[in-house]
Amino acid sequence: MSSGHAVRITDQPSPAGVFGLSDESATWGLDLRGLRACLTVLLRTRSVQPSEGLGKSGLGPFSLRHGRTAPLRPVWGCCVAAMTTDATNSVVAPATALVVGAGPGMGLSIARVFGRAGSSVQLVARDQDGADAMVASLASEGISAVGVAGNVGDPDSLRTALASARDASGDPDVAIYNAGGNLQGAIESIGFDDFISTYALGVGGALVSLQAVLPAMRARGAGTFIATGSGASVRPYATGSAVGAPKAALRNFIEAAALELAPARIRVATVTIHGVLGSGPAFEPAALAEHFWTVWAESALPVDEWQWEHNVRP
Repeated sequence: MSSGHAVRITDQPSPAGVFGLSDESATWGLDLRGLRACLTVLLRTRSVQPSEGLGKSGLGPFSLRHGRTAPLRPVWGCCVAAMTTDATNSVVAPATALVVGAGPGMGLSIARVFGRAGSSVQLVARDQDGADAMVASLASEGISAVGVAGNVGDPDSLRTALASARDASGDPDVAIYNAGGNLQGAIESIGFDDFISTYALGVGGALVSLQAVLPAMRARGAGTFIATGSGASVRPYATGSAVGAPKAALRNFIEAAALELAPARIRVATVTIHGVLGSGPAFEPAALAEHFWTVWAESALPVDEWQWEHNVRP
């Protein structure tokens, strides 16, 4: 972990009260239910690195940035002040959150983060049985959810699933694209059709999903679209060509979409995960899911403070 304290968001009150600091882990704990305002203030203290070339993008006042690593710097004074400010400083949960590519791991964890904050959740899963199981799990926690089946790599199937979710509970305020393949192997072992299919799943479905939610977001002048990215998009590895290549395409697509849609106050970003799911506490599904909430929270900031890439590193 890089220098600084990491913000850990929980749905339970901290043992130390509003704030909890563990000397062993050097991790600040914030109570989700009582400290939405503090999260916004903490986000304003983050350290950012301007993206190369974006200053000449032609966006005028919009200067999207990338490069923020997960750790944030805690500021006691700001947090205490935030507790007494009005609701304009708090982070409001989206009325509806859509998770495309929902599974029992990270997809379900993302749904929980938003559902526990008060959002109604929409899930697009590989099959209906899986969708129903996740809906039941969320319902046991009092979270309102609908689940539909759809083949994310098939545009017609995905469009049908997204329409069904919208008909069931409305247009989402935030959409998370969490789909991707894991085709590993030596170059000689990868078939052409299999290789192309990783692009349909890894980035083609992101295009279809963004196209589906854009009309409503444009109409209300706000919206957030977040994709799950991978460190393999910038650091390729042997036998991972079919994993990194579509993730690199997704990363490029997200940056371009972020530049295009920021003037309409539609936030597009990626949570780029530089590690293997389950390889350590920082890469457990529940921990990773919190980063998607952070990106949503940052959407309340001025557009010129938006970043299109949120990096999660060991």
